Amino acid sequence: MEIYRRPETLFVAEFVGSPAINCFAINNPISGHVFQLIFNYLMKMRNNVEELSQAHTIGVRPESIRMVKNGTAAPEGCWLHKAVIDTILPTGPEWIVSAKIGECLFFFSTDTEPFLQRNKSVELMVFEKDFHV
Repeated sequence: MEIYRRPETLFVAEFVGSPAINCFAINNPISGHVFQLIFNYLMKMRNNVEELSQAHTIGVRPESIRMVKNGTAAPEGCWLHKAVIDTILPTGPEWIVSAKIGECLFFFSTDTEPFLQRNKSVELMVFEKDFHV
């Protein structure tokens, strides 16, 4: 589990887990916008500006993303952003959901039946500690 929780490299982070970790790269024309949104949030929350200033990719595991109803206030230490549901895939005891912020598609998993349908707007919440830089 140590490899999963604290991967040493981006390659290892992407290799371990299903669905795979969501990676937002600064130089990617599609995910760069989401990288900047998260980066700006982390710059406010974290003291280690030097480490952050060298970041080229920010990752978040699918199970670390939580879907909350629109208008929900973000608890202390949480990043909250609006997204649009793309697909919902039931897999038995959980659901794998894809969502978009702009054109950036990413995945999250939940053991609670999603309360929205495709093309509906939702707020997504991630605890600051769950971002991998």
